[in-house]
Amino acid sequence: MADTSTTTTGVGGFLPEDYAQLVMRPVFAEGIAYQASTILRTDSHEVHFPIIDTDPAAGWTPEGTEISVADPTYAEVVATPAKVAAIHTITNEMVFDSNPAALGVAGASLKRSLINSIDGAFFAATTPTNAPDGLGALEGVQEISGELTSLDPFAEAITQVEGAGGIVTSFVLSRADLLTLLKLKDQADSNRILLGIDANQPTRRTALGVPVLATPALATGTAYAISRADTFVVTRNDATVEADRSVKFTSDQTVLRAIARVAFAFPAPARIARITFTTEPEA
Repeated sequence: MADTSTTTTGVGGFLPEDYAQLVMRPVFAEGIAYQASTILRTDSHEVHFPIIDTDPAAGWTPEGTEISVADPTYAEVVATPAKVAAIHTITNEMVFDSNPAALGVAGASLKRSLINSIDGAFFAATTPTNAPDGLGALEGVQEISGELTSLDPFAEAITQVEGAGGIVTSFVLSRADLLTLLKLKDQADSNRILLGIDANQPTRRTALGVPVLATPALATGTAYAISRADTFVVTRNDATVEADRSVKFTSDQTVLRAIARVAFAFPAPARIARITFTTEPEA
């Protein structure tokens, strides 16, 4: 993100100028919400997504006659980025160490905090306090249920989303449900797993050709089929990482603060499927 900046307060230029990139760039690359969605960067306080409620009617018209007029109707979804922030305290010995690996320890901590907060809001069943509404609060999605004993619920999700005009570009599950999927075999008495594996990317898994992602932010028993073109993470371009050692002057420490402003937008909820896994009946 081009505007992501590193600033210091009363400490001189002791951090590498690209320190913020150690924090913010991995957030965008590793956050599951970002991986599953279209990333929209903005300088605005809010972003408006137009929605066409009804398409204009087309009809067969004789040559030379007036085409009937039927205007479409519009609505909109407004996304207002909310502030998500994290603070990490490090010793000044680490600050003045020019080894990027040393500073990377603090950067990784800030990164994890931001990813956990953003993914947590995006996938939470109940919206966290002060966070933007995510998938858990979204109404009008395709509701799918089935046992996690085959890929049938995923096939149904693909069909329902495509019927609404979307294309499923990722499935997102809890880590426990991903483990269950990884244990499924393609047939009885086989050791071949049901999920697809990319030989060039061993950690990349697919179900019915669609990438499968896992996050601790999702509760076990719920998964999402997401159409990236219809799912947005809006990020304000004023994300910053700042440092101040005056606050911890007496303990010879520096406080690092990372701030980003993020919102979510789902202009076409029907192009997202919420999959609820039912418990397999006991024999």
